Amino acid sequence: EDAVAPPQLRSPIELEIEDTCLNECLGLLPKLDRELVERYFQGEKSVKIAGRKKLAVERMLTANALRIQAFKLRKKFISCFNTCVERAGAETISA
Repeated sequence: EDAVAPPQLRSPIELEIEDTCLNECLGLLPKLDRELVERYFQGEKSVKIAGRKKLAVERMLTANALRIQAFKLRKKFISCFNTCVERAGAETISA
């Protein structure tokens, strides 16, 4: 079995930049979009699944429509995040 390399450790400065960019980019999203992103990607396994079902019902969306919205917003967020991080001179993440 191939061993997976551990993630690279980032400096406290890089972590601070990432945290600042995370908050900046989330803050740029309209409130309902930000809430969707935060709730859609929250939790693990059964908690995540139950949360997504509840969110879909609240938004009157099918599970697939919710998934599409979430991933479009995620793509938009990651673009913002990477641009912000690049401006600060740190590493970017991939979509």
